Amino acid sequence: MASELALFVLWEESRFVEERILADLRRETSVRYVKELRFEGDPALAFRRFYGPRLPDAKRKLRNCGGGAFLLVIVEDTAPDYRTIDAGGRLPTYCNVRLHALKKRYHRWAGGEHRIHGTMEPGEFARDVLMLTGHTEAEWLAGVPEGTVAPRLPEGWSAVSETAPFAARTLEPGLAPVLEDRRLFLKNKYINDT
Repeated sequence: MASELALFVLWEESRFVEERILADLRRETSVRYVKELRFEGDPALAFRRFYGPRLPDAKRKLRNCGGGAFLLVIVEDTAPDYRTIDAGGRLPTYCNVRLHALKKRYHRWAGGEHRIHGTMEPGEFARDVLMLTGHTEAEWLAGVPEGTVAPRLPEGWSAVSETAPFAARTLEPGLAPVLEDRRLFLKNKYINDT
């Protein structure tokens, strides 16, 4: 299997073990990029935007992880190993088990499951790297892009169509235009049709 990129985020409250984690990542992967970043504005709101509906309580996340400077580490896994595992969710997860094992190890070292974020498959990496750096997976595959800036998570997505320019950079060609439809489909009916 071809190599792939992944990222790890060491939220503020996990940074006391960052040197240990970085040393381990250098042994286990090829580290491509390390940068300290900080969310602009309200960190709880930034967490909510970053994790979306997967995050039930952004204020709890903020208390557990901290809202200050965090470390972004982009790595290349030269030997990804995909399998279906029980990753602690309701359903089995098909993911890169090497990255999953690293993420779990770092959770233990940091003293909390939520203090480290890690991607376990290319789609998750593509979404997260764009949100955190403003550059696409393709740009990262070509090397470290120029002009990587502090994360600016899209604000106030009140309509699905507002995500179209963002999603167009991450989705397969031809899928992004679907997001132009502003209607919300619920219970076999578009609820905002008159």
